[in-house]
Amino acid sequence: MGTDNGTKDAKTPLLPKDLPVKPDGMPLMKEEDKTGSIMKPIAFTIISLAIGFGIAYAIYAFGATEFYMKKISTIAEAETYWLYLALVLFGRMVTFVNLYPAAYDW
Repeated sequence: MGTDNGTKDAKTPLLPKDLPVKPDGMPLMKEEDKTGSIMKPIAFTIISLAIGFGIAYAIYAFGATEFYMKKISTIAEAETYWLYLALVLFGRMVTFVNLYPAAYDW
């Protein structure tokens, strides 16, 4: 299954046999292949948060602000704002963890 429409054989190795590996089975890599910039995933995580915040603020500012304030005050009275903060932080963590391997691909 896949988009390459090639034939798949269970006996065909995924890696060439002449690929040098360490004793633990990990491939030997050149130094230039090991370098990556952690700033790219961090920047994407922060920028996507800023874009989402901007959209949310625009909806709040140009929408039914009184209705939104009523809902926000209900959340503040019940002291469940920590739950919403935790959800935002969890979402940012998922974004970062998913983009971390891309730091070595970019």
